[in-house]
Amino acid sequence: MNVKRLMRRMASAGALLLLAVLPAKLSAMTVTEQSPDSLSVVFRFVPGNDMFFSPYEGNEEELEQLIAFVDKYKKEIKSGSMPVYVSGYCNSADSEDENLAVAKVRSNRVKAELIARKRLTEECFVTENYSGEGDYVLVRISVPVQETADGTAEQTEAAVEQPAEAEQQAEPVAEP
Repeated sequence: MNVKRLMRRMASAGALLLLAVLPAKLSAMTVTEQSPDSLSVVFRFVPGNDMFFSPYEGNEEELEQLIAFVDKYKKEIKSGSMPVYVSGYCNSADSEDENLAVAKVRSNRVKAELIARKRLTEECFVTENYSGEGDYVLVRISVPVQETADGTAEQTEAAVEQPAEAEQQAEPVAEP
């Protein structure tokens, strides 16, 4: 057998394997590869449709994870110190303007879920919409990091809890 033909066949087989595995890996990259102090979830949409279907393509599981994260940090989100970033994407419409319009509607539908279920307000969100790259909405939330006096970074939540613990320890205990 010709070495060149063998190499072409191996390259073709490798490319086919990559194409078969890559979409599965990309669809699994949501919350499972996040640090505990941030969350990114992807809500998928039927191409050509702007309705948010929670049972579609794992959206319900993603929504449950997002709601749990919002519950944990609701005070910070509502105060504005931890915005919810919403990025809408559409590439199934006929033009860039139509894609942007559909992406905006999709972003608003996802935000409406959080507004209705968790009583967030529009001020809690930072929204961007894009034409191209798919038919989905990406939602990201990150816990802010503060720099400590010694120059190391730590999560805001830990920085808030430490002074409260110090106050409790500093209170004098009256002996009988």
